[in-house]
This record gives sequence, structure tokens and C-alpha cells, in this order.
Amino acid sequence: MKSVSSRRANIAIALVVIFIIGYVSLLLVSNYISHVRLVDASQKQFIYVVEKQALAVQYFLNEREKDLTEISSCRELSTYFENKALGMSLEYGLTTSLLNIQKHFNTILQSRHFDTQRIYDWIALIGPDGKTSIITSPEKNKTASVRLLNSLASSLEEHKRIIFVKKGTTTHALFWKPYFFKEQVKGYIVADMPLTSILDYLIDAEAIRAASQSYIFCSDCATLYPEDTLVSYARLDKAVNAEKKNSGILHLSNSTRGGENLSVVYATIGDTNLKLLNVFPEEELSAGVKPRNTLLIMLLLSLLIFVGVGLTFRKNIQKQLLARQVEESLRNAEELNDRNKKLSAEIFERTKVEKALENANKEIAEASAVLNCMLKSATEFAIAAIDTDYRIIHFNPAAERILGVKAEEVMGKRVIDIHSLKDVEHDRFRRGLDIAQKDGKYEYDILRENPNGEEQRMHAVVMPMYDDLSNIVGFNFFALDTTQKYMADEKLRISEERYRTLLENIPDIVFSVDQQFVVRDINMPPHLSYGLEAKDIIGKPLKKYVHKNDHKHLFELTQSDINSRRTDRRGLRFRIVPEQGGCSLGRIEYSLRL
Repeated sequence: MKSVSSRRANIAIALVVIFIIGYVSLLLVSNYISHVRLVDASQKQFIYVVEKQALAVQYFLNEREKDLTEISSCRELSTYFENKALGMSLEYGLTTSLLNIQKHFNTILQSRHFDTQRIYDWIALIGPDGKTSIITSPEKNKTASVRLLNSLASSLEEHKRIIFVKKGTTTHALFWKPYFFKEQVKGYIVADMPLTSILDYLIDAEAIRAASQSYIFCSDCATLYPEDTLVSYARLDKAVNAEKKNSGILHLSNSTRGGENLSVVYATIGDTNLKLLNVFPEEELSAGVKPRNTLLIMLLLSLLIFVGVGLTFRKNIQKQLLARQVEESLRNAEELNDRNKKLSAEIFERTKVEKALENANKEIAEASAVLNCMLKSATEFAIAAIDTDYRIIHFNPAAERILGVKAEEVMGKRVIDIHSLKDVEHDRFRRGLDIAQKDGKYEYDILRENPNGEEQRMHAVVMPMYDDLSNIVGFNFFALDTTQKYMADEKLRISEERYRTLLENIPDIVFSVDQQFVVRDINMPPHLSYGLEAKDIIGKPLKKYVHKNDHKHLFELTQSDINSRRTDRRGLRFRIVPEQGGCSLGRIEYSLRL
């Protein structure tokens, strides 16, 4: 009887042990599944955060490219190349143009900054051969920029829109854009930006993990910034290039830092060949119960089932079961507490990201307001914008004044349907938009009658507008009234023609010399040629044809007249010395143009 009751007690104990072990196994399996789901959710959250940061970096890079577009469209550059095409030298006109370009570059350089740190180190206008620095801002970086671009000149056109170069321990990004003048490349606009601007102000590595590190990775130009012993470039290059997706997470084993396993969250930055990486120890991602540990626990529990059935010491078995239950309960409580902490941290980070996004939207709104104010404040340029349906969406006050049309009369209307702008040729208008879309801009001159019936001349430029995905969303129209300039040029041309006619009809020899007494022009009647021809004298110093003693006296009198502001002198005699020898006496009368 006692053995039967003992047998029943043992069976009951075995059943209890099996039940308890089964229950604990169910808890372990449930905990393992929950952990897997939590890790998967964490990975998706990490990828989402890195994608958002990559999107912010893409927007930042697009803004830098817009800076180059803004510089290339400035009037100072076109004025410089127009003056250069007209044959102006540095002494007459080009120096002023270069100073205006320098001033514009300095304005861009000072206006682009994070807090007190400037975004760019320097901005340069490089010659078409990629080697000659026309102008650099600030000027002290001219030698460094030329030396840097000399190494890239032979393959500048083969590079992407961003070039990465290493300067000591810092990596710099070079943004470049060709400058076209009359459909020819006249140079390259280059801006130097250290990548510290991106990592310090746009990327928050701790938004993913407290012990993580962010990098900018470019496999095409073999760049990993910042350089660190945490992970090697070769390992990252092989692993990242093997991935076909734009974003995801990688796991690297036996990294360069003590053989530690690492997790790498990556995301492609827009349509560039850049990737944003965030690297942190893999153990922070996979903390908790691992599959191998779970299998070992299950095997141990299976052994306990067989051992428990044959145990005769029920009290020891009960104590062991109670101890295991208490241990599992404490473990579950600790894991639950850890998950609550992680959830609280994620909520805090999400709130932080939402606040940053709100601030960014506010800054964009303020920037839009400032841009609108700048467009309205432009008094010399007529600025209009149209969408892809040719409807006018912006018409500044200067456009109203120059074109003689009120903004309320044209806003929202199609350009080709506006009756008051009937002098716009439809075929030429569409052809101009096609050229602007293909070449980046279209320049042309307009001859029209203003509302007063007077002749009006304008120089116009049409440029396309792009969104963040480089899709055309419309066109910008810039026009400058050149009527006064044209009239002044005509007056100057007529005056020069009259001066030439008058000069040719004077019966005496007339020299035009510069301050160094080099002959610039001469009128020499045949009866007073002294055996000389005008083509042989022009460009040579006057002293070659004047006796040396007379030339010295003539030079001293001229300098005295310049200092005393005397504009004419008559009756001065001097000796003319032709090239074939001999000497003739002449009399000089001159007037000074001060």
C-alpha cells in the first residue's frame, strides 16, 4: 500500500515536474520570439533613422549645388567674360570685373555657415584648362586651390559632381560646375567644403546607439571619413558593394578593433555614390537570449524530466523547481524592465527627431520668406517664373516696370496667351525653353516698343528650375533693360567715327601717344611723311623719331603740363630724325586728355 502511494506520489511529482518544465519552456520560447521581434523592430528603426539622416545630407548637398548654380548665374561672371570677349585688358575694365567677382564670392562664403563655422573653406573660378586660378576667395587660398586642382585637371570632366580629397586627417568635398559663356566652357566654379560640416551639424550618431560612430563612405573615390581603427575601409567596401539595396544593415565579424563583431547600418545619400554608415558593436543589437543558449536550456530541461521522474528525494526536487521558478521570474522581470527602458529611450529619440524636423520646417519657411523678399527687392532685373504649363507663377515689381505689365494682369496666365505680350514670338519662346532645358540656360536680346511707343532693348536669360529629384518644375526668366547702354555705345561709336574723319582731313602730322610716349595712332599726309609710313611708326616709342635732346625737353614739358593741369601748348620746335638718317626741323602743337 505504501509502495502504491509512493508510486503515485512519484508519478504526481513527475507530472508536476513535466508541467513546470513545459511551462518554463513555453516562457523561454515566447521570450525568444519576443526578442527576435524586438531586434527586428530595432533594426528597422535604425535603418529609418539613418535614411532620414541621409535625406538631410542629400538636401544639404543639393543646397551646395544650388550655391554653384547661383554663382554661375551671377551678373558679375557674365560681365567679366563679356568684357574679356570685347578685348578689354586688366588695366581697362577686367580688374573691376574681377573685384566684383571676388566680392560676390566673399558674400556667398560668409553667408553659408553653421552657427559660427563656415561651410566652405574657399570658392574658386578655375580656367578652362583646369589649372589656372582666375580668382579665389579668400585670396590666401589661391595657391592651395591651384595646387589641388592641378592634380585633378586631367580628369576633371570624368569626375562626379562631388570630388573627395584628403588633407591631412580631414577629408574635403569639392563641388564643381562648368561655367558656360556663349555655349562654350570658359572655366569651372569650385567650392571646397570639409566633411566635418556634415558630421558635426547634420548627423547625430547617438540617435541610433550611444556607442555608435557615423561615417561617410564613397567606394568610387575610396573615401571613408572619419578614418578610424574601428573598422577598415577594405572590409566596408567589400561588404557594402555586395548589397544591392539603397539601405539596410550589415554584420561584420572579427573587425579591426580587438576582433569585435560589428553592426553597420547604411543608407544611400540620394542619387549620389555616397553612403551614410553608422557602426556600433553587434552585442548591443543582439542582447538577450540567443538561439544557442535557448537550445542548451531546452536540452537541460529534457534531462531534468528524466532525472526528476527517477528522483526519490521529492523535497530536493521541489526546492530545485521552486528555485528555477524564482530565477526565471526574476529574469523575466529584469528583461521586462530593460525593454521598458529601451522603449522609453526610443520615445524620447522620436520626440527629439520630430522637434528637429519642426525646426527644419520653420527654417525652410523663413528661408522662403527671405527669398521672396529678395526677389521683390531686385530693382534692376525683371524676374518672372513659369511652371511646366507656361503659366506665370512669379512676377516681381521690376518686371512690371521694365515690361510695362502689372503682375495681377499676368499671374496664372499662359505666356503665349497674354495679349499685352504679343511681341513674344511663340516659336522662339518654345525653342528658347528647349535650349535652356538642354544647356542649362538660354540668353537672347529683345527689341520692342514700350507702352510709350519708344524703342526698348533688353538682354534676357532663361534658366530651368529643378526639384530635389532633379526634375524640371518650371523656368526662370531674367531680363535687364539695356536701352541706355545701347544708346551710349552708339554715341561713342559715332563720336569715334567723327574723330577719325576729322583726323584724316587735318593737313598736319597728328600723333596720338600714351603716357609712355608710345605711338598709338598717327595721321601722316604724304607731303609731310619725311620718308616714314604710319604702319611703321604705330606701336613704337616717339623718341625714336625725335632728336634725343628735343625728346628730353618735350618729355619734361609734358610732365610739367600734366602736373599743372595745362591742356595745350603751341609753337614748340623739335628735330625729326627719320630712320634713313638726316634731320628735319618741325613745330609741335599738342593737347592733353587728362
